Amino acid sequence: MGLNAGILRLLIRTIGTSGSGRALTYGVQAVEGDFEQVTALFSREGVMPSSLDESAIKMDDKTHYGRSMHQSTLLHMLGFEDVESLDAFDDEQPTHVLDLNNPVPEEMKDCYDLVLDGGTMEHCFDVPQVLENTTRLLKVGGRVVHVSPVCGWANHGFFQFSPILYPAFYGKNGFDDMSATLVIRRKAELWALALDEDCLIPPQAEGSQCLLFFSARKRSEAESCTPYQQKPEQHSYMKGNSTVTQRAPWLPERIRAALLAMGARHVMDHWHKRKADEQFHDRLERLY
Repeated sequence: MGLNAGILRLLIRTIGTSGSGRALTYGVQAVEGDFEQVTALFSREGVMPSSLDESAIKMDDKTHYGRSMHQSTLLHMLGFEDVESLDAFDDEQPTHVLDLNNPVPEEMKDCYDLVLDGGTMEHCFDVPQVLENTTRLLKVGGRVVHVSPVCGWANHGFFQFSPILYPAFYGKNGFDDMSATLVIRRKAELWALALDEDCLIPPQAEGSQCLLFFSARKRSEAESCTPYQQKPEQHSYMKGNSTVTQRAPWLPERIRAALLAMGARHVMDHWHKRKADEQFHDRLERLY
């Protein structure tokens, strides 16, 4: 999938100046921009990149962005000393040729301070194994970043993911400091919407092409990777299957009941939808 300028901004914002140690990427990620353009993104986020010798600035000619900065240079700028990559195919010369559908080797476990999935998991058939591998590869204190398709990505990979998967899985397996941002493409523009802890997508975003940018820190080592079964009350349709009028919290209860009794539900629904649309647009941040 690659790291476009909007995703780069979120990655820089997430890692900040705390990057150090070893980083592992799933696939060799394409980076949108050359050294000067990426440096400008650091400046825009108020983050000072780690200084690099000119010899450490590498370019990549194999990306769909054309000639652009190599991912290793980006991660060095974020403070990581060692950068490795993992792929099932050797076309882009990854450090490790491994299939994430299988358990990772013992010698790679608990080794990495960052695991960056920039758009690989949706191409792997055994998603639970990919998630387990991710937890095993990270050191305690290490951070995972997923960039995954949510909707509007038919014909790209095997899966599109509901955002609620990530806090549900990682919350059960020793991770904390979780954050999730919905990245919404509208024509040539990219917008970011910070999601709450439930990671529910607002209806205003449905129908758009969306990615999820998710990050979490490994707090502790889980003895075994805990599977997760969603409870019925966690289903979004269970949370939101009442009418708009019935769940309009901004109206006093007596007024809401009176309007319902008068058969004014459709008017109330219209008012609430307008208010919800305004709140949604107020929460959007334009990435580019």
